[in-house]
Amino acid sequence: MELLGVELGNNLMPAAKGNNERGFFEDLDIHNFNQQLISEVLDNDWDRLEPLQLDRLGAEHRSAAQRLLAEKLPERRPFAFKDPRVSLLQPLWESVFDSLAIDHRYLICVRNPLSVAGSLFKRDRLHPLKAQLLWCHYMLAALRHTQGKPRVFVDFDLLFEEPLNELERIAKAFELPQPDRAAADVRAYATDFLAPALRHNHSHDEQLEDPRQALALTRDLFRLLKRQADACCADEIDDGQLRELESRYEELLPIRQDLDRIYSDRDRLETHLLMISNDHFNLLENTDGISRPVSLDAWREYYAKELRKDLIQARREEAHHRQLLQHECWRLEDQLKIAQSQKESVQLELQRIYMSNSWRLTEALRALRRALVTTPLKLLRGEVKINPGKPQATDLDRLGYETDAEAGR
Repeated sequence: MELLGVELGNNLMPAAKGNNERGFFEDLDIHNFNQQLISEVLDNDWDRLEPLQLDRLGAEHRSAAQRLLAEKLPERRPFAFKDPRVSLLQPLWESVFDSLAIDHRYLICVRNPLSVAGSLFKRDRLHPLKAQLLWCHYMLAALRHTQGKPRVFVDFDLLFEEPLNELERIAKAFELPQPDRAAADVRAYATDFLAPALRHNHSHDEQLEDPRQALALTRDLFRLLKRQADACCADEIDDGQLRELESRYEELLPIRQDLDRIYSDRDRLETHLLMISNDHFNLLENTDGISRPVSLDAWREYYAKELRKDLIQARREEAHHRQLLQHECWRLEDQLKIAQSQKESVQLELQRIYMSNSWRLTEALRALRRALVTTPLKLLRGEVKINPGKPQATDLDRLGYETDAEAGR
């Protein structure tokens, strides 16, 4: 984006060796503001699968976001900020853009979810199942919140393979000046900045077809996003198709909640083990003068071994729960397929009945039954008045006329 003349902020997150050597290009002030909203105001976190309660955000939070963004906006250059959390908080930021009368557009990066899962496992030790669901969590939110708004999808892998073509596509979508392919900084970006060695976790799209590696929901959502990223200009995604993917994700809510609880318990356990280890270390350091049959190093080794045993047991239990959740996920997906098949069969059978001769021939009998039921009720409610001097036409009479007319025809 900087090559296209876009300002990215004055307080960028630094690079991280082994994770993102070139830098994250996220403005720390906006990053910290978004994280604070999620964790402190919404009582959630970036890696939880529970939906955010956005109705808790009020005018004071919108005003704070507006002040922060106003301070960042340059006078003459376009401005952009990058933060995955915007996918979840987009309604708040959309209102800020509108209040500041900002012409805004969205760039959505599409990366293979298995590659994302590999990165999250290395950095945060997230199980591939949770990592895939977390990817769905963010991408579905990004799709829903930007539906009908100016946006462009960029294929992460294609950006490495054809950087200049993708850069030109972004410039066209955002109505920015096209990059000069002969410029030194543009050539350096294409050859050095996007070095293939920087892709620490790279999975092939074909791996998503393997049910042992990827959820069917993950595969289908990636296919949809991939089509958008491959197009010259993204078409509007069919809302029915998006709702169907969202519905499948919502059906996994019990599994998502269990995964959140497992990881929350794991974090508490590891924190507790660390505190115990520190307490034992301090205790041993401060027991001078007490006769001990073994050395301090032996005590440390003993307690370290015990803690390692506890940690191994905890990880075994965690792996067991993950396996159970994986099987439950597969079972629910199979049930969904069966239910959808049954629904289609019932719809076809109803259509066959409505088109049959017997259904049309028995229309008069069904009308007679309705008349026999409704006429007494109308008499009770006073909807049909009886005039002793004049015969009354009831539903039964009218049915007779209709039946005679049908016979005449």
